[in-house]
Amino acid sequence: MDFKSPARPLTPEPVRDASQRVAGGRSDGGQARVLDPFPRLISCVNMIDQLIISGIAFGRNTIGLVVRPYETYRRIVDRGSVWELVYIAILAMAYFSLASLVKVAAAMATYALVVAAVWVVGQRIGGRGRLGGIALGWGYTILPTILWFLTSSLFYVVLPPPRTTSVAGIAFSALFLIFSATLFFWKLTLGYLTLRFGLKLDLARIVVVVAIVGPIVTVWSYGMYRLGIFRVPFLLIFVITKP
Repeated sequence: MDFKSPARPLTPEPVRDASQRVAGGRSDGGQARVLDPFPRLISCVNMIDQLIISGIAFGRNTIGLVVRPYETYRRIVDRGSVWELVYIAILAMAYFSLASLVKVAAAMATYALVVAAVWVVGQRIGGRGRLGGIALGWGYTILPTILWFLTSSLFYVVLPPPRTTSVAGIAFSALFLIFSATLFFWKLTLGYLTLRFGLKLDLARIVVVVAIVGPIVTVWSYGMYRLGIFRVPFLLIFVITKP
């Protein structure tokens, strides 16, 4: 005998709303997905609100530290918000960025001064060449300076001062002085080659250029040193700045 299963009645499929279609037919999942952005939006609004309130409190506390420091500090410690540290961090970063910007600008001005002085003096004593060649050649003389500062920073971390007067300490100091002197003469050589090939000058005229430009750079460098922009004073054409 042929047994057949009873036919199921044809019933229309229930119509799903938009949230169920997005969630693949699951109403609970669809609602979760639809409502997902709202908690994040609320969190962002709360964060912005806290930043605005903390900014107003930071300004008020800053003024209070000048006129009423005792009461202001009690209020800061008791009822202050850690969000106020955001504005202190912004001010600190702005200061260090500005200080670095001043040093970079001063270094670029020093480079431009040296190139311009070498070019003008070299032209006056019969030099021939391109200003771009002088600028490029003098730019490469900065490589020994960069290498010296990188190595000094590394040695400062590996062997921080003060260094002892033992045999190992004296030997390290002697090696570092030899290394520094080698970089110094390398820089002098690059400066000489810049004048030799950039301006087509002989040794006598190169000495004249150094004798005229050297005092100019020394006075400029001393002024930068007195202003605290450069920690290490310039030595003729050995252009070095604070790292």
